[in-house]
Amino acid sequence: IKNDKNLDLDITNIGINLMLQNIENDLNELGVKFDVWFKETDLFDNGIINDVSEKLTKRNLTDKKDGATWFLSEQFGDDRDNVLIKQDGSHTYFYSDIANHYNKFFLRNFDKVINIWGADHQGHIKRTKYAMEALGVKPENLVIKISQMVTIKKGSETVKISKRSGDYITLKEIVREVGKDACRYFFLSKSPNTQLTFDINLAKSQNSNNPIYYIQYAHARISTLIKNAETLGIYINKTYDFKIETQKEISLSKMLLEFPDVIVQISEELEPHHITKYTLDLASEFHSYYQSEKIIDEDNLNNTINKLILCKAIQKTLKKS
Repeated sequence: IKNDKNLDLDITNIGINLMLQNIENDLNELGVKFDVWFKETDLFDNGIINDVSEKLTKRNLTDKKDGATWFLSEQFGDDRDNVLIKQDGSHTYFYSDIANHYNKFFLRNFDKVINIWGADHQGHIKRTKYAMEALGVKPENLVIKISQMVTIKKGSETVKISKRSGDYITLKEIVREVGKDACRYFFLSKSPNTQLTFDINLAKSQNSNNPIYYIQYAHARISTLIKNAETLGIYINKTYDFKIETQKEISLSKMLLEFPDVIVQISEELEPHHITKYTLDLASEFHSYYQSEKIIDEDNLNNTINKLILCKAIQKTLKKS
């Protein structure tokens, strides 16, 4: 391999493709799918990086100094200019970032780009926005959300993760240990810009301390209620004139009416943790209702159907969320 650059490149590509396939498979297990997978090398192979260079140069926004090529980001309010091409001729990651965003906005015709970056890249936000502004993109059309690091715990023990020593836990391992639903819930349970502690033991537990179990138990309880009612010959009539009787039913009905607003809030703020809180609150309110009310009453058929209709609506909302 030492003396054969082509063979070396072939092996490198095989390794990259295997890793990419593993990543895609792991995300699929979590229920996350990407429509497009894009390699950084395509920015160079397709000449996109050259298009960016040409546009910035034409606008007098690059300069050569100290043997390197710089983007003149100070003109846009940055505290310093940023290197695009180093003294040795290699490109910086920042240069690739510009080309990647240029590809999205101008070649793939995105109206808005939403990036989710790790907290260690927070310092790159301003310069990336300045570069897009230099290319003619409105700053508000590039949205960058910062996601804080995650601490993995197993009860009181913190799982030690170190790139240097090779100690780590993969997403696939977590999904297979706690399940897809628990994994998705816990990762979405906090605002991305808040530190998250993922307790594997809690996510696996089968009690009310585990929020995903508590939510799923509410769904299962309603299924049992409906099944028991049908055993007694009581069925939900879709044309039935639904009435709210008690204060708890009013509270639950109001919560159900809030669901569309929660979805709008998530889409506007790009903060999906609102849905996990809403779902947990709804499940908690239902469990309280279940404990305090007699839902199936053979001697009061109308009241029973009222309650079952409300329970079914709660179940549907839990399922959607």
